[in-house]
Amino acid sequence: MEITSQYSIKYRPKTWDEVKGQDKTVKALRKRILDNNFGKAIILEGPFGCGKTTIAQIYAAAIMSHDKDGNPNWDNPECKTILDETFTGSVIRLDGGMFSGKNDMVDMLSDMNKRPLYSKDRVIIIEECDQISGASINALLKTLEDPHPWNHFILLSMMDKKGIPAAIKSRCQTYKINSLKVMDIMMGLKDILEKEGLWGIETIPQSFFLEGLKTIAEASLGSMRSAVQYLEKCLMSEAWTSAEISDLLQVLDDAALWQVLDGLLAKTKDETILRKLIWLKTGEEVDHFINYAYVMLSEAMLYKVTQVACDDGHEERLKAIASCPNVDDLFYCLTLHPQLCKPFTRTSDLLSAISSYYQGINFRPGAVNKEQTNKPLQRLQEEAQPVAQPAVRRRTV
Repeated sequence: MEITSQYSIKYRPKTWDEVKGQDKTVKALRKRILDNNFGKAIILEGPFGCGKTTIAQIYAAAIMSHDKDGNPNWDNPECKTILDETFTGSVIRLDGGMFSGKNDMVDMLSDMNKRPLYSKDRVIIIEECDQISGASINALLKTLEDPHPWNHFILLSMMDKKGIPAAIKSRCQTYKINSLKVMDIMMGLKDILEKEGLWGIETIPQSFFLEGLKTIAEASLGSMRSAVQYLEKCLMSEAWTSAEISDLLQVLDDAALWQVLDGLLAKTKDETILRKLIWLKTGEEVDHFINYAYVMLSEAMLYKVTQVACDDGHEERLKAIASCPNVDDLFYCLTLHPQLCKPFTRTSDLLSAISSYYQGINFRPGAVNKEQTNKPLQRLQEEAQPVAQPAVRRRTV
């Protein structure tokens, strides 16, 4: 199957109605456009691939020129520079990582003191704004306190641990851009297939249009960009079934997550199941699996005690997990293993924890493992005593 251009670029939304899964933010920003109340600075905050850049570009283009519905007028020369991603007009797109010192930000802001030549407004989009250095943040802060009426800032943030300082946020309107739901992603992929003339054609198995798209949507972890790239890859490779898609993408959908979780509870040594853990290549994928396992195992442990299922649709599944003798051990391993208690986890950290679980190391509070029982009692008592801190000699002035 031939694909002439990259779908993620070719089908980037150009109107508010084409943006999926961000209804509240779209409604608020569209009303700003229709009321000609653009605001001096807004923050779009959310994880990767959920549409921050797309929304920022639609909003910036609508500030330049818009129709009666608040959608950008892409025939306008200022809007065309956004569509072409040249940004040679009054809309400027910058990367927060380029501002390493105060002078970098000051030099950029000094150019913004003059009115734009070809329009009454100027829009400055700063991506990865949480990567701006402290000195540059202070310079930006002064500008946001009293900006020129023709300047409008759009700041994008990934919501990492550093984040945008509170002082900046207090001078901006913040809009949360959430990870997309599976159904929203599936509808977005359906629109692309319809525009390509591929929806419902005989050469593609009909099961792909439901089960296949569902597998792609679940594997994308809420990212429309990833889902569109996965769709393109599946069409090129003619991977139509859920199993073929999982093998091609080397990611885990919900069905594969259940399979891996069942295998771990049974301490299986099935190569096809254990290899799926190695597919988790990024920290986001590892965290997704651990969080998924947390929820399922904790709900199963609650069901074992109360016989009450948190989700009626998973009652039989929770009942099966609760009856497994290893459910507590796996839960405490994923919860208390030192490698998984770090701020950032990697695939190797997860594999180390699973290896400890397979070896029978018990991470429950107060548990004594086999290697501990072989130690002399005196040594165990010494290890239990707090370590004496060395005396600190104070220097007198």
